Amino acid sequence: MYYDMCPNTICAIRGGGSYVANSERHSYCMTALLTVRGDGKKLPILFIIRGEPGGDIETNEFPDYPPEHFYAMKKKAWMNGIVWKYFLRDVLKPDIENPSVLLVDNFDSHVSEDSESIVDEELGSELCALPLNSTSHCQPLD
Repeated sequence: MYYDMCPNTICAIRGGGSYVANSERHSYCMTALLTVRGDGKKLPILFIIRGEPGGDIETNEFPDYPPEHFYAMKKKAWMNGIVWKYFLRDVLKPDIENPSVLLVDNFDSHVSEDSESIVDEELGSELCALPLNSTSHCQPLD
């Protein structure tokens, strides 16, 4: 089941308007992948920004993107298998302490054979998918 929920909070410059026109509702689309280890350590955020894959990030909205986080460009700013593999190898791997269990939802990229192989062989960990339709109850960051 998938819900396309419009934001219930809008960040705006103080004194400026906060109205979002229907045609602009998804124009600044971005996905943020948040990860927290079992010991409470927060890992760097992976931002998937709408744009041309491999392209530059426009800095007119944010002149300085925090360098401690990771960024990927996708046409629709959504997760896919390529970005997920990048996350596993470049974002997650340096902070894995074996043995570990990676809890994921049932999104295709997260539970693919490639994903299971990377988690098992390269990260020395176990991939565990949560029950279907349970992410809103089991994943507070989702």
